[in-house]
Amino acid sequence: MRTQAKTMIICAILSSAASAAGASVAEAQIVGCRADEQDRHRLLVIRDPKSLKSEVLKSFDGKIVESEPSPKGKFVGAMVANSSDASSGLWTFTLHVIDGRGRTVARVKDAQSFKFSPDERYVAVTTGQPFEGASGFRPDGVRITDLRTKKSWTVPELKDAIEVDWTDLPDDGLTLVAKKPLGDTKVWKYQLAKRRAQRTKWKGIHFSPDGKYYYMTPREVIDAGLCKVGDKEDSCVRTFTDKNEEVKLRLRRRFRRLLGWTGKSGHELLATDGKADDEESMEIDLDTGRMRILKEKLNRKWKTRRGIRLLEKKRGELRMRREELFDEIEMLKKRRDERRRRRRNNY
Repeated sequence: MRTQAKTMIICAILSSAASAAGASVAEAQIVGCRADEQDRHRLLVIRDPKSLKSEVLKSFDGKIVESEPSPKGKFVGAMVANSSDASSGLWTFTLHVIDGRGRTVARVKDAQSFKFSPDERYVAVTTGQPFEGASGFRPDGVRITDLRTKKSWTVPELKDAIEVDWTDLPDDGLTLVAKKPLGDTKVWKYQLAKRRAQRTKWKGIHFSPDGKYYYMTPREVIDAGLCKVGDKEDSCVRTFTDKNEEVKLRLRRRFRRLLGWTGKSGHELLATDGKADDEESMEIDLDTGRMRILKEKLNRKWKTRRGIRLLEKKRGELRMRREELFDEIEMLKKRRDERRRRRRNNY
């Protein structure tokens, strides 16, 4: 009996250790994601930054048209075509938010685009219906979902928004920034804490982590450009100088890939120019106004989380490069403490 009891205790300990190990693997941060090229119903993810081996996180009935990990790799968003639309040819899409274990956390129907908030608590989705006999969609709203409480709501003032992004502004806190169709030149902001939307003087929606700069894409304006936020008017430029050859780069309409903010200060923009075959990647430093062409080719098949690049090596192998980003979590904490200090002083 004593031997049997010892055996049972050992088995329980081993089982507990195995469960803990399995849980830690399942909850490991996701480095990148994409649809499987052999079967676009399957969502592939990379967890291990050393081996960069991929695994199937989840399979869907419809094909995956877009996917992206949340900023810290806790969730993956996958937009999936609804298979019931195959007969009509008017495809609609459903956003599935998946956690690290492959469980569905949230679903949003009629999704057209989505963005996770920097703290990964919220996801904002633009919704709309496809045009019959034409490309594009008719926007009908922005839905915000709290991934912690599972509650969701729409923002009436943003019912015709076509694109959204998040930023954390010193005065406004966590803010959703939305762009309406090209005919409406104004950008709107929605302060999450106050649940209030209002027009702004901004010309773009993709802000640097500290809210000092933003960039515009050809979807928003005729030419792509970069702007510095000013007290009265924003100063915008569309030409930069290469650090090595002193040549000027014009951000043309074909300059369609602005891949996000990098660098220790968060003021460097990673971008690509040219067609896919002869594409060049570059870093644009907004503090100095200079540009540097990268020698290494970026792998854009994988959507990576913030601060990580996948670079192509020979024979199709990949290697990962971490960006020297300033500690975003500490920055958010400092801003939160500063806001609390201000509130206490006002009382």
